[in-house]
Amino acid sequence: MTHTHPHFLIVGQGLAGSWLAYRLIQSGQHVVILDVDLPGASSKVAAGLIDPFSGRRFVKALHSDVLLPFAKTAYTEVENHLNCRVYYPKPSVRLHAHADERKAWERKRCWPELSPYFGHDMGDFPGFHAPFGGVEVKEAGYVHVSVFLKAMADFFMALGCLIQRPFCEKDVLHAERVIFCEGHRGKENLFFKHLPFSNVKGDILTVDHKAQLPDTLVHKGKWILPLSPTRFKTGASYIRDYVDFEPSLAGRTDICTFLSDTLDLPASGYHVAAHEAGVRPILSDNRPVLGFLSEHPNIGIFNGLGSRGVLQAPYYAEKLTRHCIDRSSLELDIHISRFRCA
Repeated sequence: MTHTHPHFLIVGQGLAGSWLAYRLIQSGQHVVILDVDLPGASSKVAAGLIDPFSGRRFVKALHSDVLLPFAKTAYTEVENHLNCRVYYPKPSVRLHAHADERKAWERKRCWPELSPYFGHDMGDFPGFHAPFGGVEVKEAGYVHVSVFLKAMADFFMALGCLIQRPFCEKDVLHAERVIFCEGHRGKENLFFKHLPFSNVKGDILTVDHKAQLPDTLVHKGKWILPLSPTRFKTGASYIRDYVDFEPSLAGRTDICTFLSDTLDLPASGYHVAAHEAGVRPILSDNRPVLGFLSEHPNIGIFNGLGSRGVLQAPYYAEKLTRHCIDRSSLELDIHISRFRCA
């Protein structure tokens, strides 16, 4: 390492590592980031969706009332600081896939904790098969993740704190604290072999089309994110038993079947311009993991953001920064101590 004894060594410059390094630097800490472009990183291909709901039956995402406004403020701050555009509010519609989904929404539409996120009841939705209608969803949008990561990398490079090489064991000796933000590679980290990672590979397609589709984010089990009047991203597949990091034929077929069932458009009316895949870091309880090992208090982790990384990373990076600087406590449901060593 070319830097002498930094306060913090961050391993990985994905969403988790970028936000954590950014907050620590703002707090006046000497930070070094190690990063290398390895296959399978979900941050590199993520669509960056922001949505208050999780799943198909209008289950509110955990802590979304706090995470949504925090994320919007945080990304706006980065835009102003780094002179880039990364956060895009986007109209969003959830189409009911079948009658039971519509009934689930009709039961929940007036629930006080959910009703602020519901907009208009949608009937026919131009360009889409929507026999059961749908509902407008408020507070949705997306983050252009690749632009965000590039802007962060440029910021770190200008400060001279980003080193593009892999972590090696002797690096532990040259930093006061090391925090691993390795995404799916956390599963192979020997310090955290007791953590129950349950990583999932997801395929994402970029599709060119000839239809007049609304400029609206559409969910119907999977999602469609318009990028321009003639291009959208769509996904994602959900593959637990993956054998490599390559885009899969099974994933592509799954998404294309979704498009055939969802778009009011013949297969000849669109074609796949790009096919990417990434592995999402997920723990068995579907919560992030933060904190330091009790047996190695200089070794920490920030991981497990899963498919909601753009929404969760800013908030939990701030939490971990305050824990590092002010010794503030971390809630048990996100702290590494909830997983006992075997």
